[in-house]
Amino acid sequence: MIADVLTVAYEAVRILRREGIQSWLFGGVAVLGLTKYSEVIGKQRELKDVDVVIQRGNATKAIETLRKFGWLVSRRSVLLSDGRRVNLKHSESGVLLDIYTNPLTFNHKVDVSLSVLSRDDILISPALLLLTKLQIVSPGELDLCDIIALSDAIGRNSKWEEALKEIALRCAQSWGLYWTVRENVRLAEEFGGHLSQPLVAESMRNLKRLTKITEESPKSLRWHLRALIGPRVRWYSEVDL
Repeated sequence: MIADVLTVAYEAVRILRREGIQSWLFGGVAVLGLTKYSEVIGKQRELKDVDVVIQRGNATKAIETLRKFGWLVSRRSVLLSDGRRVNLKHSESGVLLDIYTNPLTFNHKVDVSLSVLSRDDILISPALLLLTKLQIVSPGELDLCDIIALSDAIGRNSKWEEALKEIALRCAQSWGLYWTVRENVRLAEEFGGHLSQPLVAESMRNLKRLTKITEESPKSLRWHLRALIGPRVRWYSEVDL
């Protein structure tokens, strides 16, 4: 089943790119593609659907393109999301696909613009993928496992320090994002303490390094003023699932 989902996912992006629509996979498919998930977590990752991000303004073209290749579009999702998230289903395999437009708008916004992505890569970068997980308010077990697996993957990348600095820079620009990331790193460290896989230790070191870089990054006056208010005022956006 997972192999079928991966095949359909990669083919969907190839179809979009042939039509000149820059697109990248993220979510669970990207986690599987970028990490040694089963070795780090000790079990196989669940894969429920496919997540693709495209640049804003290409949603209509992307929908019409995929329709030609057997994808059924949820009209309700088009109307309710204003094109920011469109749900599709493959008519043959039944695989579900969500198309998101940049910036990704979840509990916090995550900009995945062309300036920070390679046109040659079919998956978004490990740093951005990790950030999409770290920005989740009240993460579930699957999210925490993804954070741990991605932290290991970033540590094995030659540019891992740059990846951590990219996340820290974004946290330095938004106190709300900083607070959520800090809390999720803490939760991931607690959860990782119950895992026995050898690679988890490397993930924990990388998370501690991320915390150190984030805390040491210069913050703006606006950031410090918001920090004075703290979590007494909601610091994130509600997500309409």
